[in-house]
Amino acid sequence: AHHIDECIDSIARAAEQLAEAPEIVIVNDASSDNSLTRALHRLRESELPIRVVNKQFNTGLADARNTALRFSRAPYVFMMDADNLIYPGGLRQLLDVIGSGDYAAAYSLLCRFRGTPTNRVGLLSYFDFDPQILVQYPYIDAMAMFRRQTLLELGGYDNELSQIGWFGWEDYDMWLKYAQADLPVGFIPNTLCLYRHHETSMINTTNLFESDLVHHFMNRYGDLLDRFETRATVFGVDRKKTGAFREAKQLPIDDELPRWKQASSVRR
Repeated sequence: AHHIDECIDSIARAAEQLAEAPEIVIVNDASSDNSLTRALHRLRESELPIRVVNKQFNTGLADARNTALRFSRAPYVFMMDADNLIYPGGLRQLLDVIGSGDYAAAYSLLCRFRGTPTNRVGLLSYFDFDPQILVQYPYIDAMAMFRRQTLLELGGYDNELSQIGWFGWEDYDMWLKYAQADLPVGFIPNTLCLYRHHETSMINTTNLFESDLVHHFMNRYGDLLDRFETRATVFGVDRKKTGAFREAKQLPIDDELPRWKQASSVRR
């Protein structure tokens, strides 16, 4: 719960560089700590407009994001988990990019840190939006700016994944929606945000069911995958580990491809 104050403080500093003050929407997903108390305190004390949505039941990350999306009123939304941070120039630069071009979303490099922001351990969202790479594995975090109406038209975040028990894949699924719809996504090759690294990962837990997960994404995004040359990794899973996947799609692994096929791309 103590991270929420650091998060809001970083947003407030970033807001100083904007022409208009942003509205902060905080969704309390029935947390068991004092997060709601801290959020209500910030609502009373903050100079920025804050809305606090208190859910009575924990319904998962995707539903929390969709709730924030529904309660937002601005044309652009910046998704951010309460334990992460944004640099002072972050919101302005993202808004400049998404507002000046025909982008449906925009994101930047993220720096991962452990414990304190000075203890940096790596990068996330480390190169531009490329559907051919995206169908191989997730590399873009949730921390990004979106055109609100576009995200609503895409159906928002998929709540089905967490209901099945596949936690942590909602954001990847959302980026695949953007790729499948051929929506332009902007990228800023500067570190504008800080991502707090946790020792436990919902995605790592979900990997116990990687075969079922691949089938799920194949059923939903198979047409997107078929645009590109076959790769060894598909939707974050090594194809050799998932024989059922090969049988379902009847696609060869890379070392079975003819030489002409290995050297060519079928990207449209």
